[in-house]
Amino acid sequence: RVYCIGKPWWGKGIVTEACGAVMEYAFLQMDAHKFIGRHDILNPASGRIMEKLGMKLEGIAKSHYLRRDGTYADIVYRAILKDEWEMNRYTSFPCDTSAFREYPGPGCRADGSCADTIAPDADTDFPALTDGEIELRLYKAVPERPETGYVPEYHFDIWYQGKKAGETVLRLGYARSLFYGGNIGYNVDPDFRGRGIAGRAARLLLPVLRRHGMPAAFIVNAEDNASSRRVCEKLGLRHVGLYEVPEELEMRRLRGVCRVNIYEMRAE
Repeated sequence: RVYCIGKPWWGKGIVTEACGAVMEYAFLQMDAHKFIGRHDILNPASGRIMEKLGMKLEGIAKSHYLRRDGTYADIVYRAILKDEWEMNRYTSFPCDTSAFREYPGPGCRADGSCADTIAPDADTDFPALTDGEIELRLYKAVPERPETGYVPEYHFDIWYQGKKAGETVLRLGYARSLFYGGNIGYNVDPDFRGRGIAGRAARLLLPVLRRHGMPAAFIVNAEDNASSRRVCEKLGLRHVGLYEVPEELEMRRLRGVCRVNIYEMRAE
């Protein structure tokens, strides 16, 4: 890649923004695997642009380029893989949790049984989540737990034609672990499967995403979970890729999930 800008416009972030747009086009529209840049070792400003874009040092080619003044330049090579770029992009997304309120959910009776799913208090200003046939009813809102790394979560029951058909969860924010675990999870009871309920429930969460200023949500399914993958494909979601789950994550250590397909659902 080559860029050049007049001296009056140096230091204004113009080149960084322009190169970032080109990089986004290469990865999202052209499905590029790797983005490579190089610069003269005596031009550290160009190197800082690449660093801001997440490009990592790959090596230095000694006396690799003949300058106009007849001297030879050492050329610094930097690059970023699509997988690395996707992670950087994901963790840079904004999320406003100021509207989040803890909601403990159904209260329990003295005999240990729990009350039916309840609607949130009016002052939570929570949007109605229904398409006329499917309804999401908030039954619990769990605040973040810094000691465990868990983010704020909304838990909903999925109701279909007046019957409870399953559950869905929305996790707020863009922590690195959520890139592999997903912002949205769902489970439809066996008697209600095959009716497109999971995908429609995911779509009903879009107003909640917008409420928190989230531009997108990632849906993740295990490599061998063909039915969940079909849900994402029917929704027309972008397939971010098939990723290896880091060994330190709970989903791999405790649940044995080694590889996942990741999909992006835009909120706009």
